[in-house]
Amino acid sequence: QQDVIRTAFIYKPADVALVGPSTVLTGDSGAGQPFSIAREPLAQGFKKAGATNADAFLVVANHWKSKGADGSPLYPGDAEDTSSPAADQGAFNETRVHQAADASAFASSRAAAIGTNRIFMVGDFNAYTHEDPAEALAAAGYTDLGSAFDPSEQTYSFDGLEGSLDHVFANPAALAMVTGADVWQINAQEAV
Repeated sequence: QQDVIRTAFIYKPADVALVGPSTVLTGDSGAGQPFSIAREPLAQGFKKAGATNADAFLVVANHWKSKGADGSPLYPGDAEDTSSPAADQGAFNETRVHQAADASAFASSRAAAIGTNRIFMVGDFNAYTHEDPAEALAAAGYTDLGSAFDPSEQTYSFDGLEGSLDHVFANPAALAMVTGADVWQINAQEAV
């Protein structure tokens, strides 16, 4: 088996109900395509329990390619090259930028399919807020809720450094629904 890590949703049925089927982006997983070396995004529509489908919002779970140089680059900007502008963004940076574009297009398509314009992109993007992949989502109109509502919190600790590789991004219509945000520390900072 090539890839055992999968994205999934955990939710409280007393609070939200499903709208439409869950859908995985499968069209970009062929050889040389952005998700051939990463988990495909998983989209699911939700609504407040008891509400109508007109109140739906879409959530797209992501787990993009890691920063480790553990494979052959897909794009010229993927290799760790200290002379490039993306030098400090790890390996596979250009792949993650392509994943941002494809996941955003997928999210828009799935949102339209369930009749909503409210989209949340969640998960492990393997990119800090001001790295190219996250900036690509910002350019597409998404706001990083952690940076906007809880900027002092971090989601990731590695080699004594802390930052946020895990994010919740909201498009403008979804952002209007948000009243606050907090980091749930399920990726505990463990001792060596």
